[in-house]
Formats: sequence, C-alpha cells, structure tokens
Amino acid sequence: MANLDYYGRATLTPEVSEAGSRSSWVLEYTVGDKGLNVGGGIKVSIFGRESWRMLQTTDPTANEVFGYPDESLVDETGRSFFGRQTSPCCYVWAYTLPASQIELTVKNGMMEREAKVILKNRQLKPREKIYIAYGDIINGEGCIASVVSRQILFSVYIDPKGDQSFVKLPDNPILKLVGGFPVKLKVLTRSVGFPNSDHEIRVIAFDELSNPSKNYCSKVKIISYDHEKEAFESEIEGLIESGSGKFNVRFKKPSVYSVLVRSETDGIDGFSNPVFCNQKENNGYLLFWGEIHGHSYLSDGLESPDYYYSYGRDIEALDFCALTDHDNCMRNRKFQFLPQSPYWGSESSAWAISKYVTNKYYEKGKFVTLIGYEWTSGDIYSPIENCFGNRCVYYVGDDGPLYDCTDEISNTPKKLWALLRQNDAITIPHHSSYPINSIVSGVNWDFHDDEVEPLVEIFSKHGNSEYEGNPYPLIKTRKGGFVQDALLRGYKLGIIAGSDTHVSRPGSEIMEENIESLRYRSGLTAVFATELTRRGIFEAMKNRRCYGTNGERIYLDFRANGHLMGEEFIVGKDRKVKIEVKVLGTDKISNIDLLKNGTKIYSHIGESQIEKLCYDDECEHNRTSWYYVRIKQQNGGMAWSSPIWVKAM
Repeated sequence: MANLDYYGRATLTPEVSEAGSRSSWVLEYTVGDKGLNVGGGIKVSIFGRESWRMLQTTDPTANEVFGYPDESLVDETGRSFFGRQTSPCCYVWAYTLPASQIELTVKNGMMEREAKVILKNRQLKPREKIYIAYGDIINGEGCIASVVSRQILFSVYIDPKGDQSFVKLPDNPILKLVGGFPVKLKVLTRSVGFPNSDHEIRVIAFDELSNPSKNYCSKVKIISYDHEKEAFESEIEGLIESGSGKFNVRFKKPSVYSVLVRSETDGIDGFSNPVFCNQKENNGYLLFWGEIHGHSYLSDGLESPDYYYSYGRDIEALDFCALTDHDNCMRNRKFQFLPQSPYWGSESSAWAISKYVTNKYYEKGKFVTLIGYEWTSGDIYSPIENCFGNRCVYYVGDDGPLYDCTDEISNTPKKLWALLRQNDAITIPHHSSYPINSIVSGVNWDFHDDEVEPLVEIFSKHGNSEYEGNPYPLIKTRKGGFVQDALLRGYKLGIIAGSDTHVSRPGSEIMEENIESLRYRSGLTAVFATELTRRGIFEAMKNRRCYGTNGERIYLDFRANGHLMGEEFIVGKDRKVKIEVKVLGTDKISNIDLLKNGTKIYSHIGESQIEKLCYDDECEHNRTSWYYVRIKQQNGGMAWSSPIWVKAM
C-alpha cells in the first residue's frame, strides 16, 4: 500500500460499460507522496489495435466520423492502401487544471492509444488530482470505446521529477466492456451423430453486435426436430447460466435432425446446424469444424493466445483451431507494455509463447490445436520485391521452426517449401485475389507446390476469392488471382475457409473494428477425419478431405464414382463419371452448382434444407478434369467443396 501512496492512485469511472454503447469515462489520478514537478505529468496508454477509437483533443462534437475512405492513398513504397475505415473518434481532455498550465497530447499508434498531460508552469502537491475525460462529459455525447466486449487496461505512467522518466503505477484501472442483452441463441453441435447416443448441444447467447451475453440466465426448452418426418420429436428442459449452456440430447433413429433451443424467459431462440444421424460411421469418417487463421497480440491482434483458443473452444464450439500470428512481427515483438500472463517471462519469444499455449490447449478427442504462423510475404512488413502472397504454415507435431519471410534462407516460396519438407508441414495461401502490389498482398500463382501446399483459403472476413465477380468480393481484386485461376493452371488445391480475425475471435460473426477490408463474418473449415487428433485433422487437410463455408455449418458430401472430395482417380474406356452430392443446410438450399474445369455444367434448384444431386458426365479422352460444387442458401450461406480430379484413359 505504501507504494500506491508513493506513486499515487488511478481510478476509472464507470468501470463497466456495454460494448458498442456511447458513454464517457473519467480517469482520476490522485498525486502520490512525491508530487509532480514542472515538466512532469501523467501518461495513459491503452494497448491493442482495437482497444479504442482514435483519440483527439480538438473537437468535442467530432464523435461520429474520423478518417475517410480513400482508395488512392499510397504508402512510401508505392503500394496502395484500401482506405481508412470511417469510425467514431474520442474527444480526450483534462480538467480541473487551466489549459494554460498543462500540455495535453494524444498519440494513435497501430497497437496503442496514448494520452499525456504535462505540467507547464506549476507543481502538483500530494493528494491533488488530475482528471482525464474520454468523451464529452459536458454535452453528454460520449463516444464508443469498442463494439467488442473485452477488458481494456489503462496503463498509467507517472513522471514525478519532470525528466521524462515515467514510472508505471503498480495498480492500474481496467474498463470492462460487456455484451448487451441477447437477441439470439446460437446453437452449435457436431454434424454427425448416432442413434440412442448422447449428443452434446452447445448454446451461447449473443447480443446484436455478436458479443456473448455473459450475464444472461434463463430456463430453456430443447426440442429435437426430425427433418425427414418434418416434425418435432423429443423435448427436455435446461438452464442457461452466464450466457451459455451444454446439454445432451438423444436422437431415436437414423435421420437428419436439428435442435431448437428456446428461452422461457423472453422467447429468444436458435436452431442448431443439421446433424446427420446414422447407424454407422460414414466410411470411417466423422465431420469436424474448425478455424485455423487468426491473430493475437503476439503480432497485430487484440487479445492473448489464451483468449484466442478459449474463445474458439468455449464460445464457437470449434473442434480444431490454430493461431497464425505474423512471422516477422513475432520475431521482433517486445512484451514490456502487455498485460502479464503467467506463461512467459522476460526472455520468452513470441514464437515460443505461441507454441506453448497451442500445446497447452490441445486435448486429444476434444479440442485439436495446430502449431502455426503466417508467412507474411507481401504486406506492410515485407519489401515490395518479396510480394509472393501470404501463406499460413502448419505443423502436425508439437514443435516447429519459425521461417521468416524476410530471412535469406526462407524469403521465397521455393526456399520455404524446401525447408518445410523436412518438418512435416504444409502451407495454405489466403485472400489470393487481392492485388499483388497492395498493402495486403494477393497470391502470386507463379509459385505453387502441390505436395507442400495442398489447400487454399477461398473465403475469410476479407471476402470470397473463388472467381472474378463472385458474391462477397474482396474490397479490391485482380485478374488471375482467384482460386479458379490456380485450378485452371493444373494445381491440385483443396478448399478451406477461415477468418483472419484480428480481434482474436476465431469463427465469430463479430465486427472487426478499424479494418475496412475485414468486412464479412468468419468462414469455417469442415474436414472428414477418422479421429479428432492432430494427426487425424492434419492428414485430412493434407489429403484435401475438406471444404469451406462462409460461416454456416452446412453438411456437404460430394463424391464422384464413390470417391470423396479431394481425391484423384482414373476412369476407363467408358470415361463415365457419376456425381453424387448430399447437402444438409442451415437454411433452405437455393442452388447446388456443379462445376467442371471452372465452368458450371449443371445447377440443381433447391426447395428444402435437405437436397441431393445426381449427375452423369463423361470425361474427355486422355485428359484430367476437375469437378467441385458450390452451395448457396436462401439466407446467403455458401459452401465450396474441394475438387475431385478425374483422369480419363
């Protein structure tokens, strides 16, 4: 306690606010025993890319707009920006001291927001106070701290002597931004089940901004719906506490089911994704859902690696997950300004931390985590001559080296792949259709390796890179950069989807603040694997037994002559190919589009949530053809299968 009095104390009012709401906050600093000399003062730092809207000191009424969209902006290398996101800013001011006696400045860095008050011509004695207001408390307008529910640490530094030697207070205030009242229940479950066996249902309450409503409690009814009978079946009761609940249901017979969960308190409800309930396993395969592309504050994300994995596991009910922080950003990361966590000390590297936390959360049969990072060739961290495209690297084991895109030994795709062949690893490129010379680079498809790069991320919060003119486009695109362009080159690429979340929420629908290019919900990856282990998930991905969606947990089974998506096979002299597709949607299916060599050859018009397609085709002699399917739902949900390659003799 003596230390607190020696350096002073800082408090924040209010300490709890609703994420996305307009408010004002006052940080009160009580001067400690040393006082504050002329030239000394207080510095308040808020860490995190999305921690706060831009700070400014000039206009109390300028709470609505800061920045401007301008796609003509370029950086010093000549690469174009996508434009700044229009967003509210925050008016920061100090009071109780005359403006003539202080100098108030703010600094808006990519990862920090800082306000600093320096005493110009007077001292402050012990127990005197300085107030720093965030938002306009006089007119009551306030501002929006963040639309993302989280805890924001206000790190307060004091310079008692006036020599710019700032000392951090031992105790610092924290603003808790909480989710609002829920508007929906998100009901999640495995997509494959078995009759008369316990099947776990996960229910999470979300507010209108897609934040978990952790203060919500309610009795609920859990009702199974049999799609084949078109009737509700069994009903049980349960309780949601602290915004979530887990329940076991039993399906009576083989069929397709969904589960409705409805609150008895206020009537909000939600339907689960469909469950394919079969008497036996699907050729030994189960379907697992995951999200393997996102960032923590080890590079340029918002939250800790622990938060990232716990969110994916506990909130989005993912089966597998990976953290992919930027390579060169991690190599140079310093942690002195971060909230301390128990798993690192002053000597720990970011890559060591990432691997440690990833291994800590791996639980065989329950939650699979993959060691990974992003090889970030071609963005603000890379020289323009090294714009090969961003690729995530994944290891199957519990360790692996960090090969930086700026290191001489690994600064090209060919060098990287040569090294990864020694480590049982794969790469997956993403947002391929961006321009190569932009601030976030697309993929240079002149470089590819089927063995080490078996997959491509077709959809993320950036958008859809399937073909030119597709739905949910990226904010900027280029000809020749789409997934279809790579497949037309003869590359054997399976399909996944992800998020590239920078608010550290894999699989979420939440808004990515202040990053205009991340404007959609998270994509998801589904894999057909024999077991929920690292080896099982990795093997399924490497063999392309997977597909991507734009966030909907659509069950998709696509086969050609009995071969599952991702496979290659040869047909004989008759050159016949029998296509079979089974889709269990989360909404009514609008279309099942069948594509061959990049051209749509058939479109099945759907009428319900369960649709099948059967189509007979004939391959050209002595040629390899590739087929895949694209699913569209009435609610905008989409899915893309991995291709099947067929060689006709």
